[in-house]
Amino acid sequence: MKKDNNDSTIIRHSLQNRITHWGIALSTFSLIISWIFQLPIAKRYMINELPLLAWSADYHISLVMHYVGAFFLVFFVAFHLYFHIVRKEFDIFPKKGDTKKA
Repeated sequence: MKKDNNDSTIIRHSLQNRITHWGIALSTFSLIISWIFQLPIAKRYMINELPLLAWSADYHISLVMHYVGAFFLVFFVAFHLYFHIVRKEFDIFPKKGDTKKA
């Protein structure tokens, strides 16, 4: 835990971790949305009639959106794993004696 210069903000995670985790969350969310739009749901429930969502009924746009979301998800997960393997941070795995301490 590190304090910022103004002593009122506590920074719990590094900028890199925050960007990685938000990238994973947003790309997962975009995959869910694009998956829903690839089904005929947008046209059936007239989502494409809403302002700025006319593209939602176009299968090819949602397919490209899905591929872009998948690329970013794979990128952020691979970067996250690579970064922790290089720094040898394996705190997520239980160690011998952890159950006794718990």
